[in-house]
Amino acid sequence: AVKAARRFRRPVPSPALIAKAAKAEPPPRFPRGYFDPLMPVVRKLLDNGYRLYQVADWCVNNGTLKEAHRIRFMGAMRMRFSRLRQQDTRKVADVQWMTSMFYDSIHAVTPEGVALCGSRASQWSVFEGGGAAKCTRCQGIVTKKNVTIAGDN
Repeated sequence: AVKAARRFRRPVPSPALIAKAAKAEPPPRFPRGYFDPLMPVVRKLLDNGYRLYQVADWCVNNGTLKEAHRIRFMGAMRMRFSRLRQQDTRKVADVQWMTSMFYDSIHAVTPEGVALCGSRASQWSVFEGGGAAKCTRCQGIVTKKNVTIAGDN
């Protein structure tokens, strides 16, 4: 039993390491547009049927993206695509909170069948109460752009 306890014991950090950690700062944010040069490659690969994580792996394997930047690259691309798919709220006349069996949350959907956040579904049904949460992106757009929702008072 003593040997097993020694085998799993963690080394105690040195005082010098603790002092160094006290002065450490988090890594800086990437500048805006840091991954923009990779966009043509990303578009081509996505058009060829790749998923975003596969695109990131492809870029790492081909030396265009560092392995350490993979997660941040995928986050930046997801945010960019959701921003591009976002609906222009100036043209929106009639929006309703709707749900689809393909999404966990409720979305603010335009008459064209596209949610304000850019989500698309083949069938939307009118939301009739319950415990489901509203999409945070749709809710943010509704709040920020002051969009009126049909049926909300």
